[in-house]
Parts: sequence; structure tokens; C-alpha cells
Amino acid sequence: FLKTAEGVASFVFQLAEEELTNGKGLERLKSALSYEASAGALVAGVDGIVIKCHGNSSKRAIFNAICGASQMIDTQLIEKMRSSLLE
Repeated sequence: FLKTAEGVASFVFQLAEEELTNGKGLERLKSALSYEASAGALVAGVDGIVIKCHGNSSKRAIFNAICGASQMIDTQLIEKMRSSLLE
């Protein structure tokens, strides 16, 4: 947990420094770190694509989760993971 927290903190500070140096402000930083921008979390151990979103997800978050799931299907992520684990 400690290493993960250190990595996340380092990433956030680096991103903040880049955004503030470029004069783009905190809104872009907030947008970049928002859970709504991600595709949700892939649930492992299920034979298929299952995406877990926050319970209070907005329309934008649900839309991005659906887009992410679609991309995972298009790129055959599950098949690639399965073959990689069986090698």
C-alpha cells in the first residue's frame, strides 16, 4: 500500500506541476484525475468483460465505462489475457 500511495502522490504532483506550468490551471488537472474519465475497473476472474463503476457514477462515467468495455471487446483483451496465462 505504501509504495502504491507514494507512486500515486508522485504522479499527481508531476501532473499538477505540468498543468500549472503550462498555464492550463486546475480544471484540466481535476478532469484528468476524475474517476469519470476512466473506463471503470475490469473485474478479474469472470469469463467475459465486467466493468465495475462507482455507485454514484454520472452519465459521463457510465458512457466511458461502456466505451472502455467496447474497446476491450474489440481488442480481444480476455482472449489475449487467457492465452498469456496459459503459456
